[in-house]
Amino acid sequence: MKKTLLWVILGMILIVTGCSKVSVNDNNNIKATEDSPKTIDYAKLSRSEKNEMTFQFSRSSLAADTIDLKIINRTNKNVSFNKSNLLLVHSNDDEISADKNGDTVVESNSTKKVKKVFSNLETTEFQTVGLFIYKNIKNKLAYSEINSLIDSSSNLTKSSLQKAYKATSKVTKTKKSTTNETKDTTTDTQQTDQNNSTEDTDTESDQDTSQTTQNDQTSASTNSVNSSQEAIALVENQSGESSDNNYSVVINATSGDSDTVKDSNGESVYWIRSTKKDDSATSSTQSSDDWTIYPDGYVVHGSPSM
Repeated sequence: MKKTLLWVILGMILIVTGCSKVSVNDNNNIKATEDSPKTIDYAKLSRSEKNEMTFQFSRSSLAADTIDLKIINRTNKNVSFNKSNLLLVHSNDDEISADKNGDTVVESNSTKKVKKVFSNLETTEFQTVGLFIYKNIKNKLAYSEINSLIDSSSNLTKSSLQKAYKATSKVTKTKKSTTNETKDTTTDTQQTDQNNSTEDTDTESDQDTSQTTQNDQTSASTNSVNSSQEAIALVENQSGESSDNNYSVVINATSGDSDTVKDSNGESVYWIRSTKKDDSATSSTQSSDDWTIYPDGYVVHGSPSM
């Protein structure tokens, strides 16, 4: 009887001990799962988390047509990328996609290299300032500097590169606008030719359209502008207006102590207004025209976008 009771007690002790071990193991598994880093797409990181990421785009020489990428992840998360969404951008109409496909994951506090993420690049891609991005412009990785072998994400804070990239984008947009206007002019001229079938009518139509395009289109200049006087001189040169016009500098609350204003991009520009006096026998009125001049000599016919 006593032996039977002893065996029962020993059995119960073994059962309780076994259950305790299972419970401890389960708790350890749960804790390990909770402590393991999460995997998240780079585009979904917060701004502070993106600041803990470093991107380095490199070429072996100035003649090389391929770019390698090194990614350093200092966050507490595993960060994933779809390599095909890596882009080199010079404007909205000049985007080069990476030659790699598929996802890659950079684990927390680690570094990963991707060889030849871009390949078969033209040398012209390195003659202007570009921008490496992921998916869209909200995810900037680094500027592509002119004839540089290594471009790191630390250069995103350089104001000179920011201005150069904006200027490149503006010039590209101007070229596209001019091209579209030329196509429209050609179409209009052809229609005029079909309707009138005379050389004189075609010539007059071309001259009128060309003059309108010249007056209205945005134009770029290689001359830097350092004062409002230089801005006015540039307007006179671009518009070909009479020297009898009066020119004034428009300022607002964003000007401070300077004679420039801030546009919608936060860039300081000169706002020039030309005024032409229109005298008649019965009245005397003033007609005005606005111009926007960027410090790099880029001229826009119209008031700044505010």
